Amino acid sequence: MALQFLSKEWFEQVMALRAEAEALLGAEGIPADVREVRLNITVPHAAGEHHFAVKDGDAQIGHIDDAHTRLTVDYDVARRLIIEGDPSAGVQAFMAGQIRVDGDLSKLLVLQQHMTAPQTPEQRALRQKVVDFTSF
Repeated sequence: MALQFLSKEWFEQVMALRAEAEALLGAEGIPADVREVRLNITVPHAAGEHHFAVKDGDAQIGHIDDAHTRLTVDYDVARRLIIEGDPSAGVQAFMAGQIRVDGDLSKLLVLQQHMTAPQTPEQRALRQKVVDFTSF
């Protein structure tokens, strides 16, 4: 069953894969610098804005009160970053004004460093699972 990208149902399905994703991290788990990031993300869309947050290395629906950084990302850019795993999409979009940042930019650089690290075949397979149940 295909789920609309960034819908509540899509997000819940992604979070259901959490145990599988955590197993791929190995014994160290989520890196300490990533656990320190508190980020609110807004993705405008014709059907309404999507609001997410990252805190303690975990994603959640809705914003948090103590975010270091607030990020507004165009829907297509979010798709390229999350679904396609395109590491160049973030930099290109930021330079083109498709990503707007308020707050501590250094926190985004921490996430970018981890998101652009080479993926194992198992991590690529997990991403493919998300792609397989995602519609746009």
